[in-house]
Amino acid sequence: MELETKIVRRDCLNPTMGSFIDLEHVMHIVEKGSLTYQNEEEIFQIGSGDVIVIPPKTLHAISNQQSIDMTVIHFLDRTGSLEPMELEHVIHLPKSKFKDITVLTGMVRELWSAPAQENEKKIACDGLVQAIVGLFCAYAHGDFKSDGEELKFKNWESIKLAVQHIQKNLADPDLSVKAICQRVNISYNYFPVLFFKYTGETPLNYINRVRIDHAKTLMFNGAHNITESAFGSGFSNIQHFSKIFKSREGMSPSAWLKEKAPQ
Repeated sequence: MELETKIVRRDCLNPTMGSFIDLEHVMHIVEKGSLTYQNEEEIFQIGSGDVIVIPPKTLHAISNQQSIDMTVIHFLDRTGSLEPMELEHVIHLPKSKFKDITVLTGMVRELWSAPAQENEKKIACDGLVQAIVGLFCAYAHGDFKSDGEELKFKNWESIKLAVQHIQKNLADPDLSVKAICQRVNISYNYFPVLFFKYTGETPLNYINRVRIDHAKTLMFNGAHNITESAFGSGFSNIQHFSKIFKSREGMSPSAWLKEKAPQ
């Protein structure tokens, strides 16, 4: 398991609510309060002692937060070791086991906000997050699953189908919003409104985000060069890829590759 920490924050005074599709794993460690968490198939009433790990590209929503105090950690699984485990999304832990996680969580939060050297902080945070995720994996295979209910929300299935269609066909340069509308049987005028309602972004923006993330993965792993990564992610020409990449990442693909990818 090789994890890279992307975001660490504490949701307390101004909790984040809404529908999301993240391109990395997202972990929520709930110490106080309550919220409603829904994924593509279930809905959970979450409270103190619950830990959520949301896989990448999973449509989910957070709502009804009350007096919440939780830590949210976004991380990348560089080796893909979590996917084969088929972990539960949500587990509820007894106090003794939950404390093991919250002690490490407090250390990550403190270190993440400390004015340390970026490289030193990254190495330390990655190690702590890996330990937290390791505990979650161990406990997720125990008897700590939280009860979920069948999810029944209007249009949720259509949005889920659209997301799955995008993920499956992202390398197809002919993938378009119109084609997605036909796949989910929703009008071209209404679908962008509905998609934005659930995800907070337009379908085209989501398609570009998924494609750029896929291209970054190809480049980072050294499997393809920049041109191959662009075409393998659904871009029909390198100029358009470079333009979208720079608008999202703030630098050219070659500059990103030089800065981010392992040497």
